[in-house]
Amino acid sequence: MRPRHHQGQRLSFNFIYLSGTAWVASEMEQLQSNAATIGIKLSLVPKPLSQVLAVAGGNCVVAKSSCAWDFANWGFGWSFSPDYLPTGDQLFQCGAIANSGGYCDKTDDSMISQTLTNSNLQLFYNWQDYLQPSSRWSTSRTRPTRSRRCPTACTACCRRARRSASPRSTGAS
Repeated sequence: MRPRHHQGQRLSFNFIYLSGTAWVASEMEQLQSNAATIGIKLSLVPKPLSQVLAVAGGNCVVAKSSCAWDFANWGFGWSFSPDYLPTGDQLFQCGAIANSGGYCDKTDDSMISQTLTNSNLQLFYNWQDYLQPSSRWSTSRTRPTRSRRCPTACTACCRRARRSASPRSTGAS
């Protein structure tokens, strides 16, 4: 686990990404430029897909491989296909192979299990509230330090899950 950064200390991260794809390289260069404007240094490291996936493509805790990577972009998005209901089991359950950071929270697992076995939308709302991304997480890949919220890397996933599960987001009532 990396030490926490102290106030005034410059943030610097290694960021491996898919090489050989022009739009990914352009995306990464723009992200690096944007981060630099607020004082964050991203050291971009292009790698072939097999190497990116070897580092960050699976659950490092389950695979018993190193979790000592900062960021990775494999050049593809995430689809809940063929299960389009964003129940979270593929990304957030303890031991899920796509849970690349090894996040594990037994309460989260219990709430995910409820969304898998019951169609009551209130269960999704309860889960979304539990994962509300309003708080910072530590660099620990296994548990939060201040409150149980969405890991920074998964904020978009949590927001997507809320929008997909919430009839309020589609205008339905």
